[in-house]
Amino acid sequence: MREAGSILTLNVGSSSLKFAVYEAVAGLPLKMEGQISGLNGTPRMRVRVEGATRLDELWGEQLGLEAVLERLFDWLTLDGWTADLAAVGHRIVHGGRDFRQPRVLCGEVRAKLEELCSLAPLHQPFNLRGVEIVGRRLPSVLQVGVFDTAFHADQPEAARLYALPRDLIE
Repeated sequence: MREAGSILTLNVGSSSLKFAVYEAVAGLPLKMEGQISGLNGTPRMRVRVEGATRLDELWGEQLGLEAVLERLFDWLTLDGWTADLAAVGHRIVHGGRDFRQPRVLCGEVRAKLEELCSLAPLHQPFNLRGVEIVGRRLPSVLQVGVFDTAFHADQPEAARLYALPRDLIE
């Protein structure tokens, strides 16, 4: 991490999108957090800056995920939140067997993650759409994926496999 700057985190889901900006210094103090809910209907964007409500806006139209992400990045840019970004961290549901630690989201990693979409069809495609939009909007900013499946990856085999039918394990 560099001394100055900030880190944007994104959790792009099928029905909501959560985001936050942290100062890129020891302790990673939270600068801003927000959520866009209602992605399957009429979206509502709520933002809090240093604990105080900054924005609570109901968008008067149904928008697809790409339009919501573009509108979010328009707002982040206009409000100055992208000016000093050091990195963007993405919550990604499925890292498969290959990704047990946070990874830089280069082309090769993204291609492997695309192959895992069938294992988490309600989450993975949305997570990766966020990565794509950031890559287009902020091409020089480092992107890192953090995987839900990594949480369970180092548990003992008995704990990981206990509830699964033996034929499925094989």
